[in-house]
Amino acid sequence: TTYEYNEETMESSQALHVYSLSEDKEVSVLPLSSSSPEENVYQNTENYIVRSDGSMLLVESVYDYRDPENTKSSYTICAYDTDFNRGEELDLIQAVKGDENNFYVNQLVCDGDDRLYVISDSKIYLFDADLSYQGVVDVGDNWINQSGMGKDGKVYVSMYDQGSNGMTVRLVDFDKKAL
Repeated sequence: TTYEYNEETMESSQALHVYSLSEDKEVSVLPLSSSSPEENVYQNTENYIVRSDGSMLLVESVYDYRDPENTKSSYTICAYDTDFNRGEELDLIQAVKGDENNFYVNQLVCDGDDRLYVISDSKIYLFDADLSYQGVVDVGDNWINQSGMGKDGKVYVSMYDQGSNGMTVRLVDFDKKAL
């Protein structure tokens, strides 16, 4: 991804560059979000994941700081097909019935069945392959540090475990909605 900021217009833009390893060159550029024309409203593309079929999911974030006493955030999952055509969109805060002021997307991970795991500070929001919300795993006071799919197709998280006072790696059980 690239990020550019134009000092003159005070606008920013982002793009995802698709690179072919076999051709050893860039094959396409997908323009992503750009600055809002309103002062103190910021758009950003923070996380994306490529699914097993080559399609992509990414999170577009909007932060609205126009009213310091009432800041607002939104997070939208945007689906792109293998030709980078934009398709389905999902409002994450609405989908998980979350509080926009206490919601944050830290990472995205897909498992071997293309189910989506949206990782925040201490919660893992679970979506099936069709992006239907399935539930949440709450790790309490523990902080999720990293996440990824193992070669077994399952998702694992590393986190600082307050109980053991150290880093642990745990399997996320999608069906039981637990670690």
